[in-house]
Amino acid sequence: MKIKDITVVALRLYALLLFFYCVNTADRLFLHFYYPMNQGDPIGKIFFIDGITSAILYVVVGILLFRFSEKIAARIVPANADGSLTEIDPSSLLRMGLGIAGAIFLVNGIRILSQGSALLYFLPTDSLSQIWPNMGPEQKAKFAEAFVLIISGLVLLMGKKGLTDFIRGIRTSGLPKSANEQEITEEKHDNL
Repeated sequence: MKIKDITVVALRLYALLLFFYCVNTADRLFLHFYYPMNQGDPIGKIFFIDGITSAILYVVVGILLFRFSEKIAARIVPANADGSLTEIDPSSLLRMGLGIAGAIFLVNGIRILSQGSALLYFLPTDSLSQIWPNMGPEQKAKFAEAFVLIISGLVLLMGKKGLTDFIRGIRTSGLPKSANEQEITEEKHDNL
């Protein structure tokens, strides 16, 4: 079993988890329709909009992950230069873990952003320029959290090779380099 196969399985398990999250959000939708008194309440409307957007997000991302797990795994753990699949080693496991963590961060960031947008919709404002001053510190913190999660998710999902090399460099700093790594470093230094 190669690391790409393990990555495909991990992505499909995460897609399955997203389907369970979709079922879990159904309780908010059920409460909205079961208790009619919540329908006129802004908090009930926020929970309803958050439940619908979360359920749609979980289903769409789950289907995309299931459908394109092979292509996403090839992007997360690319093949070697000769076209052979990458063997299981600590570096490839780290790349796989960072890529899947990026997918998780991205989905959670989008969910938090949709929840914050639902909150903004019900703020009592006359114009868009009054939205930021009328938001409380909790809403501002939620938007900051969403943007940090989305950006870090994209960085981890798309650019984890550089991050993996950085973490490996931190982990092995101070250790003597192998002869092969010294030759590569000297070639790069000579080319500068």
